Amino acid sequence: MSELEAAVETLEAVPVDHADDVFANPELSAKMESSEDMDSMSDEISSVNEDSEVLDTPENRAYLNAVKERLKMMNTQYWDLAKDIAAVHNKKLYKLLGYKKFKQYVSEEIGMDGRRGYYYVRIYNYFSTTLKSILADKPELYNDFLSKVKQMGWSKASTIASDQPISSDNAEEVIARLTLVDEKGKMPSYRELEKLCKTEKGKMSQDTQEEIEEKNDVQKYVSANFSLTLAQDNDVRSALDHARKVAKPGAKKSTLLSWICRDYLSTNMGATGGDVGIEDIMARYESLSEFDIIVFDRATGEIKYGKDNIEHMPGD
Repeated sequence: MSELEAAVETLEAVPVDHADDVFANPELSAKMESSEDMDSMSDEISSVNEDSEVLDTPENRAYLNAVKERLKMMNTQYWDLAKDIAAVHNKKLYKLLGYKKFKQYVSEEIGMDGRRGYYYVRIYNYFSTTLKSILADKPELYNDFLSKVKQMGWSKASTIASDQPISSDNAEEVIARLTLVDEKGKMPSYRELEKLCKTEKGKMSQDTQEEIEEKNDVQKYVSANFSLTLAQDNDVRSALDHARKVAKPGAKKSTLLSWICRDYLSTNMGATGGDVGIEDIMARYESLSEFDIIVFDRATGEIKYGKDNIEHMPGD
């Protein structure tokens, strides 16, 4: 067994389907291979063949430790790449380059196995959208957990994103267990984390699992195709143009159209006795405009929405 194989074997195990393309980020790999420390240590190590005796020297030990840390770094610096790959997948940008399938784009443009590309998409979509929605009322917990997820490595993050063991009811307890540090300062290994995720997922009720699936749907896109008369097209364009002036810069047409429809529903369903939640409506307005909104009941003076926003108001 070579020194490199021995070093790799000391790292925590990952599933076979997670293990391919360890050096999938060419740019990062090139950057790390240029390390002067690694080069200097490499020069001090004697060239050996598989059958020769391996010298147990401080230099060889130091090189093994450097290899281990190098691989750890490559495993944890995955988040930005996952974010970029997810954007290409979610917006189907790969079609601009002539690819019909996302996995073709990943393979030919990035040099990464298509399966690994899908893992990255699942990781980013889950943590940036689904989990953020689940922990919407616990922003500090979410931000702290996300920072730890970015450090724990993509294989562990993929397990959490796959099993999705966190709900609004169990979040504090489960996240504490997922990030528990032992006496050596290490978080749970991959195998321990995998077992924990499956156990917690199994405890969830069917209703809770369905709620999480609904939050997953936030990231999914569907196409709506219908024909308009010229007059109808003018109405739609005028409404979108007006909404764009109110919305935050860069708002998508789909966001603007959804907002217009919700504004219609809040007006007309209320007038006909329909039930429209004030929290949902105001949250949409906040998301669209990037304003913090506080709603008072004129009759009672009660705050109906935005109590938390008062705490963040600038002083007089």
